[in-house]
Amino acid sequence: MAPAPRERDLPRGELALAVYSHLHRHGTHTFEHAVQSLGLESDEVSAARDELLRLGLITSENSDSHVAILPESAVIKALEVGQRRLTEYRGAIADVHGTLDEIVNRYMPLGSSRNEEVTLSVLRDQRRINGYLDAMTSLAREEVLTMHPGPPPPLESLTESLDRDLHLAERGLRLRTIYLRSLAATGYVNDHLRTLESYGYEVRLAALLPVRMLIFDRRRALMPLNPTSIRSGAVVIESETFVQSLAGFFDYCWQNSSPLSATDETDAQSGLTEHDQAVLRMLASGAKDEAIARGLGVSVRTVSRTVGELTHRLGAESRFQAGVRAAQRGWLD
Repeated sequence: MAPAPRERDLPRGELALAVYSHLHRHGTHTFEHAVQSLGLESDEVSAARDELLRLGLITSENSDSHVAILPESAVIKALEVGQRRLTEYRGAIADVHGTLDEIVNRYMPLGSSRNEEVTLSVLRDQRRINGYLDAMTSLAREEVLTMHPGPPPPLESLTESLDRDLHLAERGLRLRTIYLRSLAATGYVNDHLRTLESYGYEVRLAALLPVRMLIFDRRRALMPLNPTSIRSGAVVIESETFVQSLAGFFDYCWQNSSPLSATDETDAQSGLTEHDQAVLRMLASGAKDEAIARGLGVSVRTVSRTVGELTHRLGAESRFQAGVRAAQRGWLD
């Protein structure tokens, strides 16, 4: 059977604890008496003294003598030491992250990896979606792009999002958002968009938007699982290459939208409003009134009335003929 280890065989931390235990049992003994009683050698004495001083478990009476402090004070001092070391460690980690970010930004540009993976994460419930949005509000560094087709979001949803919107604006990011023009006609939605502008957002309106989309730093995107239902959940896409393409699509929609303050102007040549042109394009693609209404965020009755007016102006006898004549006149360009 192997003999029990002597104190000198113990690791540094356990050696220091053995000395402190001896001091605590013999309250009148100094550190020097304890190490003599334990039979420690000079290097072990130095190691134990350094560890106990570092943890605040002994204090100096004079240059040649050290005594143990009370266990309660020892615990407090040890916790303070641990907290200080943790703070220093966090600072060191932050410095490392900053250096790595600089290396990535300088020497690992887009396209440096030929086989980039695309990561998809499905978020089924609104709680997880809100959690992701909260996280990205803190993680986004440069730009956030958002696109909002119909139907109008609930007032409560817009109100709850204002804290995130303001936090992003206060961080100095570039923030661009496109809303369906028909949504801006809703009072509380228009008020929300005006508030975003006051925060520093760039806000534009479009007659037609294909899909709801949020893009963060052109690297991450959040899109609905089902474009026709915002309640079906969302998918998170992480891929700089893929999301760059989505951002390019957003930029196209941005160029074809108009500022929030602009009215639905009439085209000088055709006499069509932006709304009329959107209806004609969808009509020419074979979309039914219900699909057009859903895409434009208006009622089916409004679409039917617009289709009737356009068909009459074109002198057409059917929807198909109206689409053909609109194309012949260059109204679909």
